[in-house]
Amino acid sequence: MRVALPISTVCTPGLALVLSPSMLFRSESLPWHVVFGIFVYVLAVATASLGFLEKLTFLENSGLDKYGSEAFLVNFTAIVTLLFGAFVILSVLSQPPPSADDYSYSAI
Repeated sequence: MRVALPISTVCTPGLALVLSPSMLFRSESLPWHVVFGIFVYVLAVATASLGFLEKLTFLENSGLDKYGSEAFLVNFTAIVTLLFGAFVILSVLSQPPPSADDYSYSAI
């Protein structure tokens, strides 16, 4: 699992290039493209959080205090990374603002 997640994060966009649809099917494949992009982003955030966990594990094995300042810094950075990833996903999945045509002026 430790090696499979980063490798899949790197190889998944390459797979998208190989399987990219032709010009005729681009409008139909747009929702799948968005879902695929969200999936790659979630994989990247998960890989980053596992990297922080691995760094903290190696630091604790080398004699770092469990509740030391370095451990709190790594944990805080991992939490900020996860929260940022969650807010990005929420902003992508939220409803877009209304188009400008709804509030534009029209002739009377």
